[in-house]
Amino acid sequence: MSQSFAKAVCVYTHLGGEAVLAGFFRHLGNVGIFAYDPDYLSRPDAYDIDPLHIPLGNERRSTSIDSGLFGAISDTCAQEWGHRA
Repeated sequence: MSQSFAKAVCVYTHLGGEAVLAGFFRHLGNVGIFAYDPDYLSRPDAYDIDPLHIPLGNERRSTSIDSGLFGAISDTCAQEWGHRA
């Protein structure tokens, strides 16, 4: 993990019955940045975490849409009802 991802959130997925580190997400103001873990990319069963906005690859992806939350990341956040609970 590079220095710029030192305070990132680790993103995991399940492959082959185990939790696997897929990549790292960092939120800076209204910009979200995601990078896949190189070990994840080397797996033959790796898949796109967010096919539309975070396709597999070595490139870092960034977005300012929806306050910097990629769709796959946003889907894990509590919605309005979760904030009231």
